[in-house]
Amino acid sequence: NPLVGTGSDRKHSSGRLDICDAIYEAFWSEMLGQVLPYGAVRTQAVLLIENDEIPERALLVREPVLRPAHFERSPYFRPQSEYEGKLIHDTQRVRNVIRKLPECLPVPYVGFSKEATLDPQIFCIEGLCEMARRQAWQMAYCRTRFLRLTTSPSNISIDGRLLDFNGLRCLFPADHHYNFEYGLRIKHQMSEPCILQQGLSNLCIYLGKYHFGKEFTKISCKMVSDTYNKIFRNACYLCYLDLLGVPCNIIEFNNIPDVLIRLANCIIAFLNSQSKVLHNPSKDSANELLLQKMLTKIIHKSLGKDIMECEVIENDIHYKNILLTFM
Repeated sequence: NPLVGTGSDRKHSSGRLDICDAIYEAFWSEMLGQVLPYGAVRTQAVLLIENDEIPERALLVREPVLRPAHFERSPYFRPQSEYEGKLIHDTQRVRNVIRKLPECLPVPYVGFSKEATLDPQIFCIEGLCEMARRQAWQMAYCRTRFLRLTTSPSNISIDGRLLDFNGLRCLFPADHHYNFEYGLRIKHQMSEPCILQQGLSNLCIYLGKYHFGKEFTKISCKMVSDTYNKIFRNACYLCYLDLLGVPCNIIEFNNIPDVLIRLANCIIAFLNSQSKVLHNPSKDSANELLLQKMLTKIIHKSLGKDIMECEVIENDIHYKNILLTFM
């Protein structure tokens, strides 16, 4: 396979897929396709191959989609010796394909502006900003649901749908002991939005270098970065508020009330402060999680009926701030 570079490990170069991994991918793509703001790339079929190996191998048939990585450089790729000189140089490959990117970008939810229909650069920037908006929403949802996806420009489609879920892990703090491994996974999860943002910046750089010129890179990088950061921040606020039962469908996205922003920030601070004691290995539904106790106390307090004592919660300054905001 000429697309397998020198030094690639067996796992990423053999094309091998176990039946369990294939079913895992199909399961998550179907489920996340229903709950993520911009869905997931669906698995169309899992085909069992006749073989005597254990575990059995399978073929995964997925919708064909373009990914941002298809338009980026691959600076660490080194072709195998037998293919050296036969493959197009990476810079030339990007130079050829980057010109086709504008026509592949998603259409903004309000449509392209009149100016965009007259100016190819504005058209491209508006498409890039829409892609940034969709990616930011996807990452905000995953952040607030403690989903670690190992997301990169290689496993998200141009239209914002996620794919490749074999690395997916739920890091909900009540399900994990807070140890070194868990802390490392949380750190990786926190870095995923930045990885996608860097991928967007790379596209702006290549478009300027090989197509529109340097000024385009300067303008587009700022607009795309501003869009991504604003959408990610506000989407996180709304997703946290949604978990608290706040009806976010009546909140204007670009004008979230200050009191609700403070409430969301307090929730984040509480989760961070209590992350080492939130673990609850009990499967007994009668044994409430610390998070459930906190929400129950908030609701009871607001109704003047607080009858539950929990020293861990009551002594936490962030809980007191939440209470002040909620009341």
